[in-house]
Amino acid sequence: MKNYRRGTLFASAVGAALMAMGGTAFACVTFIGQMTVDGHDGDVTVVGTGNSHAYCTQPTTAAAGHLADSITASVAPATCNNKPHQLPDGLYEVRYNNEKSYTFDGTQWTMISGTGCFLSDNSDTTTILGAMTVVDGSGSWTGTLGDPAGTDYYPPTGEAANFCVGADGKGMLAPYRLLSL
Repeated sequence: MKNYRRGTLFASAVGAALMAMGGTAFACVTFIGQMTVDGHDGDVTVVGTGNSHAYCTQPTTAAAGHLADSITASVAPATCNNKPHQLPDGLYEVRYNNEKSYTFDGTQWTMISGTGCFLSDNSDTTTILGAMTVVDGSGSWTGTLGDPAGTDYYPPTGEAANFCVGADGKGMLAPYRLLSL
């Protein structure tokens, strides 16, 4: 009986660990296609690898604007390492994570792990801004940040928040700098 309990406890622990890893993997977004975020005071274009949570090349600019400024986000098919890819047709959420999510080293923006818009741990700082319909890998959304969740984060030079488009573990993330008045 003792070995049975030990085996059941071990199997339960392994099952719980696998479920936790599965939830974590779902929170990651596979970067597919290209996204351009055009803010009032700056824009950025990012291209995904098409098969991982990574950029084909790191972004060298960040989109930027004030709280009430119009923002346009558009997605399109892209190529990385001679392999074409695009977001599947469907409805995608447009989100903004209002916290430090990127750092700039003078050349490129690097995302800080765990700061994506689709991670449940960031629900207190993430706002759903709207939705984008994607057809044949292309789509567009125009709107404002509105009243972002949490305390407004006006990043100092060299920092940015996260602007995201995604659904079902697929999408794109990009640096966005909320500028103070």
